Amino acid sequence: MKLGKTIAYLGLSLALVGGVVSQASAQEVDEAKVKAMFDSADTNKDTFVDKAEGTVFATQMLKAQTKGKLTDEQIKAAVVQIIKQVFEKVDANKDGKISFEELKAAKPPQQP
Repeated sequence: MKLGKTIAYLGLSLALVGGVVSQASAQEVDEAKVKAMFDSADTNKDTFVDKAEGTVFATQMLKAQTKGKLTDEQIKAAVVQIIKQVFEKVDANKDGKISFEELKAAKPPQQP
């Protein structure tokens, strides 16, 4: 998988945390599963995913998705781009953290 497609895929995955509930049918997305993934990214349990938590989550997902095909430097660079794009699109009130409500309200990006 090319780095650009990997970044786009992971950006989609992180932004949607498996799918934006408000934009998908019940058959496509189980809101409880999406919430569980969101909650797993929210490591301090304050009901928000901040940039630091998002960075850890995105790094873990990218490492799992690419299975050693990217260097640590490539992963870090990709995650920086992903977090920037996700927060620009999903953090509606621009407070530097994403709530589950903001995630649900986000318009899903086009899948590569």
